[in-house]
Amino acid sequence: LSYYSIVNDLPRDGDQYKDWELAKWAWKLGLCASSAQSGSGCFGAHKNANPENEELNRRLQREGAKTGDLQFSLMWNNYNDLDLHVIYPKGEEIYYRYRYSSTGGLLDVDMNVYYKTAHYSNAPVENIFWDFGSAPAGHYIVEVVHYLNHGQEGCKDPTPFTVRVRCNG
Repeated sequence: LSYYSIVNDLPRDGDQYKDWELAKWAWKLGLCASSAQSGSGCFGAHKNANPENEELNRRLQREGAKTGDLQFSLMWNNYNDLDLHVIYPKGEEIYYRYRYSSTGGLLDVDMNVYYKTAHYSNAPVENIFWDFGSAPAGHYIVEVVHYLNHGQEGCKDPTPFTVRVRCNG
């Protein structure tokens, strides 16, 4: 079992990436999986013993998130709608519009899409995973997109967030 975690702030509008359809903020991390099934040297990102892992685990459990060969998780602390995207070796992308991949990947938790719904929280999480034995080896790109500020109290931008990549469940 390996954990990799990245803590970052989304850039302010105009600072970076204007290639999303509504000029939303984006943050990208390129990862290379040598072989998700083997568990040997899963990713080239920095290994992290971040104390936020416990909070992320609590949120994932609260939402019933699943894990497997690979698990990509996003956590932030306000009512904004951030979106987790993963482009995997086949070149396909998993995100809120395409929740399922042809290789078994799945976006199983997507929060803060709409204001005041069951999946709306100031302690949100999102999760994409590949079941055991199904994650393809190769290069993965993880993106975090600031889709919408719902205009609620405490939703100042930029929105700090944490991304964790977990290998071999």
